[in-house]
This record gives sequence, structure tokens and C-alpha cells, in this order.
Amino acid sequence: GTRISVIFRTDGSTDQLATEVATEGATDVYALDMIGGVAASVTADQLDRLSHDDDVEWVALDAEMASSGKGEDEREREREQDRERGGIKTAYPFAAGAPGAWSAGANGDGVTVAVIDSGISEHSDFQGRAHARFDMSSVSNGVKDRNGHGTYVAGIIGGRGKGYVGIAPRVNLLSLRVSGDDGAALASDVVAALQWTVDHKDEYGIRVVNISLTSTVPDSYKQDPLDAAVEQAWFHGIVVVVSAGNYGTDTFSADHAPANDPYAITVGAFDDMGTA
Repeated sequence: GTRISVIFRTDGSTDQLATEVATEGATDVYALDMIGGVAASVTADQLDRLSHDDDVEWVALDAEMASSGKGEDEREREREQDRERGGIKTAYPFAAGAPGAWSAGANGDGVTVAVIDSGISEHSDFQGRAHARFDMSSVSNGVKDRNGHGTYVAGIIGGRGKGYVGIAPRVNLLSLRVSGDDGAALASDVVAALQWTVDHKDEYGIRVVNISLTSTVPDSYKQDPLDAAVEQAWFHGIVVVVSAGNYGTDTFSADHAPANDPYAITVGAFDDMGTA
């Protein structure tokens, strides 16, 4: 009489199979159309009978999922690393040499970074330093970060929480939202955001703009309009930092705006084995 959670697979109609499974007496029956399946709770006798149904291609356990955990040995190693780093849990400030800059007084104090991305959410790690949010997107409305990417980028730039510190932990942040909920954006919106940055740089004290977005179309920096906007921002005294993109070792990986522009600081990364 014990019930078993399973998933039936069919090459036919999931609705028809769901009806057959429910008729057999199964409970918690619902269709999983994207895999052509039906989930249900059945007894062993019901399972035996349904496994011989012509509409059932296969049966699998509806397995429970477990959250990934860390073993105690790994936790102790992390605690030891935290003690060595003075409680800082983020590794990238050390890889970039940021603590040396902090010791010299370069921590972002008095500087505003405009983040052209999906927005910046209100978070305690920013300690009220995310002063302004503007919507520049033509694909969706609002200033909230419904994607998460912009907030993640802002945290790398200037987050300052318990154990988690960005590169410039005292910098002011300004959000120019160009990406929609799915992270999609248009180059024209990024250009408009760069123009806004130039027009308001003195008003907000903008010294740096970050664009962790990359064009999907490879082109020469000599003719791409986004590259032209990046250069105009540079000519107006704004440092432009951009991401290299996620094209890895593709043939045209270095040919996408704005990463291909010589006036931008383009940031890439390597894995632990030195692979691009």
C-alpha cells in the first residue's frame, strides 16, 4: 500500500496518459509536457499494471533533490583562509591587488561608477551608496533589477558586506538599466546610456562607467556605433570598463563591441589552469 513517486514517459499524448494513470487510481497526477511525461504517486500494484500500458515508454523514480553541502574539512579550510585574509571571503580583490590600493587610500571614496546593465537592487552591501537608478531600456520598463546581473556586477565593483568586499568598497554607484528581465538589451539603449552619462557626469561625479555587456555581432571598432559612443565617453574624461564577453576562444571572440575598442579597459578571465 506504500505509494511511490514516479514519472511516466510517453511518445504520445501526455494528457491521455495522465487520464489513464488517474483512472488506475494514482494520486498527485500532473503532466510534464516538456519531457512528454506524467508525474504521479502510485502503489506497487498500480505501478506494475501501468508499466504494461502501451502508452508508457518508460518509468523512472521521481527522485528527491538535495542541496549541495560542504564537508567539515572544506569548511575548516575556508575558515583558515578567512583568518589569513582578515575575514574576507572573496578572492578576487587579492588576485587584483586591491588591498594594496586600499592601503594607499584608493578605495573608491568620492568616485561614482555608472553601471550600465540590468539595474542594481537595494542591498545592505551597498550601504546606501547606490544613489540613483534610471531606466534606459526600450525592451521593458522600470528601474528594478529583475535579472540579477547588474546587482552582481555592482557587488564586484563596490559591495561591502560581512566578509564580502568589492574592488572599490567605498565607491558610489549609479544604475542605468538597459537590460530587460531576461538580460536582453539593445546597443542603441547602451549608446543612449553612455550619452546620458556624459551629459550628467559633473552632476553625479561620474568618473567610471562599467558595461558588462557585449554585442552579439562582430564588427570593427572603427565603424561600430557602440564603440563610437565608448570613445566619446573617454574623450569626455570618463574611464570605460567593459567585459571581454563569453565567447572564449571563438575565432571572432575579440571582435565584439565594446570589448574590441582600444579606448576601453577590457576585462577578461582565466580558469584555475590558465585557460581563457
